Amino acid sequence: MGWNPPPVTERFMSKIDFSSSEKGCWIWKGSCGGYEKQGKLPYGRFWFQNKTVMAHRFSYDLFIAKPIPDGYEIDHLCKNPKCVNPNHLEALPSRENSNRSNNPMAINSRKTECIRGHPLVGGNLYIAKDGHRKCLACVKLRTAQFRKTGSYTIP
Repeated sequence: MGWNPPPVTERFMSKIDFSSSEKGCWIWKGSCGGYEKQGKLPYGRFWFQNKTVMAHRFSYDLFIAKPIPDGYEIDHLCKNPKCVNPNHLEALPSRENSNRSNNPMAINSRKTECIRGHPLVGGNLYIAKDGHRKCLACVKLRTAQFRKTGSYTIP
């Protein structure tokens, strides 16, 4: 008669704080892999079947019970990386998940106008070979400025 480990669901649920958020987040109290100390996002980690898995992905698998398609990631709708509430999680393609974030690439992809207020649509939009979007009105201004002064500086 030896020690019997608790069932995985019970072990997982014991690492969640259900009372600490007004948004209804389930805050992960378990391991975050030491990433908080490194200044990185503190996504929870959970030991399952002899490997470490992401706590929010485990929660999605456990409660939503739909497989996460290949190439998809789990997005935190509440924007709290420690949240494991399945109602706050959504499976998205990697690109859409990145575009929902607040990293510089995502912020720029959501812009609808250039820094001078020209719309970034239709005939005023140029997509460079490297994928960057360029405002054609501003390109014309810079070209005219260069022809006039020999410098690309536009006030």
